[in-house]
Amino acid sequence: GQLVEYYLAGGRVVNTFSDPISDIVIYGWAKNVEGRVFALGRTDFKNDLLNPGDGIDFKILMVPFQADQKFLNYEISAYGKEYKFNF
Repeated sequence: GQLVEYYLAGGRVVNTFSDPISDIVIYGWAKNVEGRVFALGRTDFKNDLLNPGDGIDFKILMVPFQADQKFLNYEISAYGKEYKFNF
């Protein structure tokens, strides 16, 4: 069998807004030396509510969809939505 390299990225995202954030999703992708994406991953915090100033630790396993790529760098993006009570 062929050996496949996986990439693990981790860190912490912090809510810098003045309202709580919900439905948090964090994406990660690895790029090769040509700057093309060759591995993707994501992690969800759907049931978490992040209050202003609070943070959450994350880890993302990025799985390659193209073999034999030379890793150059990676990017992380975090998304969420403003949590408001609807009365």
